[in-house]
Amino acid sequence: MLVAVLLGMFLSSCGARDAEPATGSPQALPPVIAEVAELDGSTFEITPAQPLVVNAPDPTKWTGEASDDSVAEFVPGEDDGSALFNPGFKAKGSGSTDATMTAPDGTVYAFTIVVR
Repeated sequence: MLVAVLLGMFLSSCGARDAEPATGSPQALPPVIAEVAELDGSTFEITPAQPLVVNAPDPTKWTGEASDDSVAEFVPGEDDGSALFNPGFKAKGSGSTDATMTAPDGTVYAFTIVVR
């Protein structure tokens, strides 16, 4: 009887391990998402795997610039015909840079990007 109980515990523990997801699997990280109202004067930390995406109205009409393009690069909004993609910045190298985004009406938003 004791053997049956131990065997049952062993088999159930084997099944539990097999049901767990594999560790060490690469997982996609979400981007850093900001609203336009949050931009001015803020600091955003991004990584090569986590770009800054700005939830902007009329996303294809925004422009942007990083003062140090070796740290971050502006990615314009896009309309591919089936979806609209928001503008933002992608990491280019470690460091910190001042950045701006300009709205379609000419309003300029200034902020800082830190790439880890």
